[in-house]
Amino acid sequence: MFAETKMPLLRAHCIAAPATLVGLLLYSIATSVEGLSCPDDFGKIICPAIGALCKNNDLDLVVDEDGFITKQDLFDSFRRVGISNEIATRTTNANFDHLSLVPKRLNVFELNVVNRSHSAPLAPKDEVAREHFRSTGIRDGPGPNATLFALFSYGVERTWTESVVDEAIRQFDNEDYETSPVHTNDVFEELRPLECPPSAGNGDPKCRSDLKDSITNLLNEFGTPPGPGASLSTEEWRALWLNGDYPSEFLRRSP
Repeated sequence: MFAETKMPLLRAHCIAAPATLVGLLLYSIATSVEGLSCPDDFGKIICPAIGALCKNNDLDLVVDEDGFITKQDLFDSFRRVGISNEIATRTTNANFDHLSLVPKRLNVFELNVVNRSHSAPLAPKDEVAREHFRSTGIRDGPGPNATLFALFSYGVERTWTESVVDEAIRQFDNEDYETSPVHTNDVFEELRPLECPPSAGNGDPKCRSDLKDSITNLLNEFGTPPGPGASLSTEEWRALWLNGDYPSEFLRRSP
């Protein structure tokens, strides 16, 4: 859900895997979040950044008993842990400004609003989260999925940089569910670029998705040095996605 110029950094992230794992990927969207809370249920938040804040008790005082957080409280939480003002502003604007609720608020446990069977939210769109156009699915299920992360990372240990993120996302930037071994987990049809047919993808500039920019910004905020040029080891990148653990240098510089 972290934002780029036009899209949020912290929108929902989804990954798709080989056809042999289709059954593993077709998670249904949760219909009830009753009783979920931070930090115990951080893994049920599909956004890795918000999930990490939840895991590390940085949302416990601002997420209410029903799982809702206001735009202002999320912005303040981002800034309090060291997320840059630019990304905190763009992210909260992009994720909350379409909402009609006053105050603007979202349920952090209900950010996954589309799946393979329906590409538009079932609830009024001005009352629910907005996902990425295409997705990875790593955190779309009942908890973070290590198998999908392994596909995302090619199963190798390496330093994650912006170019590596670009390479990883390119795998899932397609809707070829029939023949492509790796593909998007789902599609948020409202955000489909006008000249991007379902047959286009894998780096086609007409289909540029906010997903790459979001995950790049995730790396730039939690990596070292912060900003463009940031990097993380696979170990810490995996721990952020799957365990909600802050990277060591991010934790050290966090206010």
